[in-house]
Amino acid sequence: RRGCRRRRRTAVRQHSGRTAHVRTGAIDLLDRPLRLGNWTLKSPLLLAPMECVNDCAYRKMCFELGAGFTFTEMVRPAAIIRKNPATLSRIDTFDSTTPTSLQLLGSPPDEVRKALQIVDELAESENPHWARGIHGLDINFGCPSSTVIKAGLGPVLLNRPRVLQEVLEEMAEWRARTRLPVGVIGIKIRLGVNADDEYREVYLRAIDIARKVGLDYVALHARHARDDSKATKARWAHIRRAKDKVGDRLKILGNGDVYTRDDARAMMEQTRCDGVLVARGSIRTAGLIFDPAWQ
Repeated sequence: RRGCRRRRRTAVRQHSGRTAHVRTGAIDLLDRPLRLGNWTLKSPLLLAPMECVNDCAYRKMCFELGAGFTFTEMVRPAAIIRKNPATLSRIDTFDSTTPTSLQLLGSPPDEVRKALQIVDELAESENPHWARGIHGLDINFGCPSSTVIKAGLGPVLLNRPRVLQEVLEEMAEWRARTRLPVGVIGIKIRLGVNADDEYREVYLRAIDIARKVGLDYVALHARHARDDSKATKARWAHIRRAKDKVGDRLKILGNGDVYTRDDARAMMEQTRCDGVLVARGSIRTAGLIFDPAWQ
């Protein structure tokens, strides 16, 4: 897990590329609860899934500071099927009081189905904390890893709508039968693999499929997988386009370039998204971005 220590030691610093001006007397957008699936969240600011970061302790800290919901690190369905110990240890939902969604890598439907079956089995035997601590399911179709893309997984599946729909249907069917306290299901996506995908708006097609299947939300990172996240600004206009397309029929969560609470307000004002996933902004502020009292 290379780079984990470096990420954890990232210095706390403030950065804001955009600002929002809140009208006097208006209810702060960040103080409004968010209804997501069967859950009513205390805040529309959610802790985004991050590899080598989102362990049980970090999720608990961010939730206690004010995050509305959290996610595990991304885990590969294929590794769950093999019952790889390192992979299973990432599903560390020991604290059932922290609302947590299990995040899987976007994979073929048969792998997703088998992995979820094993999650159910192990929750009743070796890992009883899963039966209390997995409150949602998220599948990641946005991972920019070259290894993932070369394997035809993650964002590549946005270009295979039939396969994508089958995966989402597996999610919906699992929610209906599992005994786990799963109250919300959704996906995290990017604008596509590259600029051509962005131009063709494959993300809008994916969002439409998610709505038809009956998912509760789509989280949209407003970059494509080939973008350099440190050098390229997130293109929030795509989040607005997604929300305009689905209206109130599906929750849209925005993601990208949110480092302060003002950034989060600006994203919600400009895009009308329902909530915001905070990734690097939580690391840079040691979780304080979720605290309503933090400036």
